[in-house]
Amino acid sequence: MAGSHITQAQLQAFSDCLHRIYGEPAGENPIPAILDSVEELMRLNSLAADELKGDATLKGGGTRLIRHTHLGSRGYENHPLVQKIPFLTSHDHPMIQHVLKHGFQPALKMSDFVTQRQLHNISLYEFNSKVHEWRDQLAMVLPTCSGSISIALNRDRVFSSEEFFLLRLLQPHLHRVINRCALFKRIPGNEQLTPREREVLYWITQGKRDEEIAFLLKSKPRTVNKQVGCILLKLGAENRASAVAMVLAGTEKRPVEHQR
Repeated sequence: MAGSHITQAQLQAFSDCLHRIYGEPAGENPIPAILDSVEELMRLNSLAADELKGDATLKGGGTRLIRHTHLGSRGYENHPLVQKIPFLTSHDHPMIQHVLKHGFQPALKMSDFVTQRQLHNISLYEFNSKVHEWRDQLAMVLPTCSGSISIALNRDRVFSSEEFFLLRLLQPHLHRVINRCALFKRIPGNEQLTPREREVLYWITQGKRDEEIAFLLKSKPRTVNKQVGCILLKLGAENRASAVAMVLAGTEKRPVEHQR
């Protein structure tokens, strides 16, 4: 099994990666931290995140994305078309075609789909080879409420089975962080909360008590209890259950005014 060959250093890097992405405040844009943490997890030539929405069938039998938004990248700084690469190459990209046909998939590896010679014949190779030497790609698609987010890792040598295994382990965590942030952005009063208050509110939505939240955040129950009071006041919620309902519904009541 691939996981049995993972080194202590790789496990430590994986743990550091999780700490970094979960340390981002709920409601903030998680993509920069995700790209930085993945880049630190394994050596790469380039890395990109894109939001993908929908597909259109082409006369040749393939499909192409019809809506695409570039979210961020590393290693593509001098590429003029970096924001359009997934859209321009989706018609013959083996992994994109696989996902469009079969739906959500675990992490995928380009070298499992095409040989080195076949790789040279797809449009993605042409675009990436203008930036750096390119041999393999790992990619994962993370479903969201409005479509999906694709994260692609490129480099000049084939990814090992251990690295592939680590990315598959990381995938559900990235999915959770991205959707957690999207959930909190739906609250109109989210900007009123401090980063720590958003973290506390997140753990409240997970059913955690003050003592459990304090342990998770390396804080004290009394401190957490005060933060909960501030959260309820800022959101205009009567109690914790009401605050959770606001998060899940993406709505907010007017903050309660102080009575003299």
